[in-house]
Amino acid sequence: MNVLDAIQEIGRAKEIDPESVIQATEEAFVAAARKFYRSTESFIARVNRENNTIEVFLQKTAVEEVQDPDLEISVEEARRTKPDAQPGETILIPRSTREFGRIAVQTAKQVIYQRVREAERTSVYERYAGKIGDLLSGVARRLDRGNAIVTVGRTEAILPRRFQVRGKTYAPGDRVRAVIVEVETQARGPQIVLSRIDPRLVQRLLEIEVPEIQEGIVRIRGLARDPGDRTKVAVESTVPKVDPVGACVGMKGYRVQNIIHELGGEKVDVILYSSDLATYVRNALAPAKISKMSLLSRTEKRVEVVVADDQLSLAIGRGGQNVRLAAQLIGWHIEIKSAETKRKEVSEQMTTATEVQEDNLRELDGVGKTLEKELKKAGFETIASIAAASPEQLTAVPGVGKKTAERLRQSVSEKLAALATPDSPEAEQTESAPQPEAPKEEAPQKAAASDTPAEN
Repeated sequence: MNVLDAIQEIGRAKEIDPESVIQATEEAFVAAARKFYRSTESFIARVNRENNTIEVFLQKTAVEEVQDPDLEISVEEARRTKPDAQPGETILIPRSTREFGRIAVQTAKQVIYQRVREAERTSVYERYAGKIGDLLSGVARRLDRGNAIVTVGRTEAILPRRFQVRGKTYAPGDRVRAVIVEVETQARGPQIVLSRIDPRLVQRLLEIEVPEIQEGIVRIRGLARDPGDRTKVAVESTVPKVDPVGACVGMKGYRVQNIIHELGGEKVDVILYSSDLATYVRNALAPAKISKMSLLSRTEKRVEVVVADDQLSLAIGRGGQNVRLAAQLIGWHIEIKSAETKRKEVSEQMTTATEVQEDNLRELDGVGKTLEKELKKAGFETIASIAAASPEQLTAVPGVGKKTAERLRQSVSEKLAALATPDSPEAEQTESAPQPEAPKEEAPQKAAASDTPAEN
């Protein structure tokens, strides 16, 4: 095997650029020359690609008068090597490598190994640093204090215990699929850090299993995950006639079941994304059915959801998992209340408002002690009673003319509006969204998305 063939072989074995090996080899022979000749002179080495040899040269500058023998050579002497040498020209004087002793050769080997190792580390870093979030497949080789050391090709990666699904253990020889979350630079070389709990793992598995995602026909719009237990994925179609949920679930749930199997039994709920917040919340909280959704605050992204009493536990989920994942998926805080709880709240608010209205006629614009007395004599004991009165009934009260009656009605309206408005400055934006009709085909698709409805 000639020199270039050997260099090519090293490059393939170490998965590095052969040019890096050539550079390392040239540096090694320069170090060997200095070691052998015990000189501070300037040496260079070149791999001759024509005759497949490594050449070493002593490099000097041709000058009229030599002042530094290590770096300079007279023009006259230079012309023995190069007949047309001129002052200032760099002269390369050949040096034989056959005379290199054992120590010099050993030095060359050490330099080559060091440079190749550095090039290998650089190659590994450059190859994987730009692949954060990508899926890798490897084989677990050993365990180190709970961390799984995974072989990926000729490279080793680490799956730290903190990035493993709780309760899952690995043994040497186990196949491992995980996403790259970090490429650390360490003294001994770059270290590829993997994760099995990162939400991107589910996304990458979906991209592999669902051709429509690869083709851009179906897009993943949101993903929330409780590693090892449950994942919610929101999808939409870019083509009107393609059902995105059905595409991800697959025939008889085959596609999503492959992902569930890879995740060790973790449930995967595939839901339909919607730009309408009420519809999106309804889909995200499935399998629970919501009765009403009210917007509490746009700036704080808070919504209130009311569900039937028998749907409350299903909407919240075991340990709050269902509502927590739904909130993560849509990016809004969700407050869930049962219909009975909501009715009690409304009743309490009405009672409080009535109590506030009992003895507060003096708070109305233009109502003094005398007018208050006359209003109560006429049967107007509360703000609500004045609100219900007609202008004719008010002007029948002594001391109340048309202008006073109008002023009273205006003041009552403002007072009641203030009572109806919660303390929060965001309450003005409160609104209720009607429950849209679900497409007929969604029901069986949703059930298929997790095979059976997720336990809560």
